[in-house]
Amino acid sequence: MSVMAGWKVLARNRAALLEDDMATLEHAGVAIPPELKTQAAKLREQHHLDERLPVGRRMSERLGGAEINLTWDDLHRLELALEGLKQPKEVVDDAKRHAKAEFGTDEWKQFLIDLQKDPDAEARKKVGLRTIRTAHAVAEAKHEGERQQERGILEIAAGLVLAGIATVLIQALAFPDERLIPQPAQPTAAAGWAVLCLVMLFGMLGGSFSALISLYVTNKTFTNTFWFDPRPSLTVMKIASGLWTAVIGVIAVGSGVVVGTYTSIASLILLAFLFGYGQQAVTVFMDCKVEALLRENGS
Repeated sequence: MSVMAGWKVLARNRAALLEDDMATLEHAGVAIPPELKTQAAKLREQHHLDERLPVGRRMSERLGGAEINLTWDDLHRLELALEGLKQPKEVVDDAKRHAKAEFGTDEWKQFLIDLQKDPDAEARKKVGLRTIRTAHAVAEAKHEGERQQERGILEIAAGLVLAGIATVLIQALAFPDERLIPQPAQPTAAAGWAVLCLVMLFGMLGGSFSALISLYVTNKTFTNTFWFDPRPSLTVMKIASGLWTAVIGVIAVGSGVVVGTYTSIASLILLAFLFGYGQQAVTVFMDCKVEALLRENGS
């Protein structure tokens, strides 16, 4: 299946806006250097902005980040070159828009101070160009930090799932006569590894329901996110965590550490689901951390 990556849609829209800016400048009688025209013409093709990519490659680009960084770096270079051809007032207005979007309170105040230092139009234009360049760097740093956050969450989740698979294989191959999950009060003929898989499966199901409710139904922070939607990676983490909270919780109950024991496979499944859902008590801290990142970045 081929899809258009979200960041490429945004990059393509930005490229179209820059092409419009170039046409506006030409219409106003500004001479556009030939190399800028060539750069603008090649940008879409060079970075495949109009292509739909297989899901695997799309995820690779998203998590790797190199192609995204290269694309936006070229877009920002073209934008700065075009800004240099504009009138000082236009540059200052564009700089204010960039500064409002990317700067904190202190940086915004410093920008206004720098604008007032020299009333000369060309000096103000230089301040504007420098501000736009700085705003680009701030934005790229934010987005790279968000991608690193997403990568870290998914890598940890993958590690938890792989550890679960390894545990099942060890149970099935190395200790077929031993049971990691204790027998219910009404013994079952199912193999130990099969019961373990059942617990993991329903733990993951509980984690899925937890993600649905906490991230998509009740959460309002993660809506209308322009650049970074953390919900898919947090969902994967909740599912992977549910796998292990179910295993640990069922072992605690089945071994009598907590209270009593389960009586049947049905009660075992219910416990696994509840403990899987209960991972929310752990992953809620990760949710809060990502919420804080979104508020800080304004994504």
